Amino acid sequence: MSNQYKLTLKGLQYLQNSKINFHGYLQSRNCIVDCRYAVKLMDFSPKNVFKSKIRKKINLLNYGSLSNFEILNLSIDLLWTAPEVFGSLKDYRGVESERCCDMYSFGLILQEIITREHPFVYSKTEKDPVELIKFILKNNAAPKVDLMDYWDNDCPMAILDVINTCIYSPPFKRPLPKQILEIIKYDCFILFITEKTVQEQK
Repeated sequence: MSNQYKLTLKGLQYLQNSKINFHGYLQSRNCIVDCRYAVKLMDFSPKNVFKSKIRKKINLLNYGSLSNFEILNLSIDLLWTAPEVFGSLKDYRGVESERCCDMYSFGLILQEIITREHPFVYSKTEKDPVELIKFILKNNAAPKVDLMDYWDNDCPMAILDVINTCIYSPPFKRPLPKQILEIIKYDCFILFITEKTVQEQK
């Protein structure tokens, strides 16, 4: 499996440990690969995510007079946005909330890396971006996606668990980059030992 997600995590960890504190607009199109195959995070902002471009786009989607094409583009752009951003701000806790939103977005990026598809392509309910956003607005939750078909040697179960935890757990129970790196490190070590044992038995 690609190491892109690890580099994305480390970049996110760096941002969250810096004075910026969070990314706020994390999506796969904001993760670029340079000539050395290193992932770089771009388009982050120190502004509060609920007062940033994302919130403006949500308001535009809800109250603006848009063409079908504009609605589609806005919906695609909002696919990586955590469900709680669409809803009430009563549980907003400043920087802590922003970081939780980052981790939701990271879960979707990890899903993209595994499936090589856009977020929620394998959703059991909606697949169209516009309908997906309508679903999230209505249910204040992401649609379920079954990724068990991707559980193999290239995608350890720990990775699938991280995806599910980032996307479907309550905001403040989503793991932070440091926790995910530890989980992945341990799981990859176990996988390496298992593969080595199998090879020796052959």
